[in-house]
Amino acid sequence: MLGWLSAAVAGAWDALTGEIPDHLTIPAIGFVLLYVLLFTPERILEMLIFGLGGYLLYRFGSTGGGDVLLILAITPFIPLLFPLSHYYLFLAALTLTMSFYGFYYKFKEGWKWVAFLPFLFPPVLTLLAGVLLMATVDRSRFVKEVPVEELKVEDVLAEEVEGFPKKVIERGDVERLRSMGIERVKILVGLPRMGPFIFLGLVLMDLFVKDPAFLLNLAVRVPALLFL
Repeated sequence: MLGWLSAAVAGAWDALTGEIPDHLTIPAIGFVLLYVLLFTPERILEMLIFGLGGYLLYRFGSTGGGDVLLILAITPFIPLLFPLSHYYLFLAALTLTMSFYGFYYKFKEGWKWVAFLPFLFPPVLTLLAGVLLMATVDRSRFVKEVPVEELKVEDVLAEEVEGFPKKVIERGDVERLRSMGIERVKILVGLPRMGPFIFLGLVLMDLFVKDPAFLLNLAVRVPALLFL
C-alpha cells in the first residue's frame, strides 16, 4: 500500500501542476537505493538499466524526467513479474496515458461520441483506438513560441535549433542560446501527464495475477467515465 500511496500522491501532483518535483522523488530514490541494496539486491541491475534507458529517453525529449524518477522511486513496490519490470510499468503507463488523452483531446474537439467507445469495444481494442486517436491530434496544440529568457530547466524544444544539439533545456542553456543570437524558440507545452497513469499501472501490475480481465476492463473504462 505504501507504494500505491507514494505513486498516488505524485500522480495527483502531476495531474494538478503538470510536473513531478525532484524534491519529492530524489530523496525517495536515495532511500529506495539503500532499501534495495539491503533487502532485494537482485533488483539493482534492473534499476540501473531502467535508469540509464530512462535518462536517454529524457535527454532526447521523449519522456519527462519526473516520470522516470517516480518509477525509480517506487522500485520496491513494482511487482517482479517479468525481467525488467520497470519497463513494463513504463510501457503500461505510456499506453494508458496516450489512450486516455487520445479520447480526451478528440472529445474536446467535438467528437462527443468517442466517450461511448470504451463501453462498446473490448479493452484491448479500446486502448488501441485511444492510441490511434492520439496519433491524429494536431501537434500544433502542444507547440508554443517563447522568448529565450522565459525558458525553464527541463523545457523541451519542439524543433531543432541550429548549432544547439539538445532537446531538453538544462542549466546554462539560456545563456548559451543568447550568445548564439537566438531570441525565440518553440517549446512543447501542455503535454499528456503520465504521473496518474504510473499509479494506475502500478496498481494493475500489483493485482494482475488475481484477475487480469477485470483489471484491464477497469483500467480502460473507469477513466472513460470522466467524459460522461
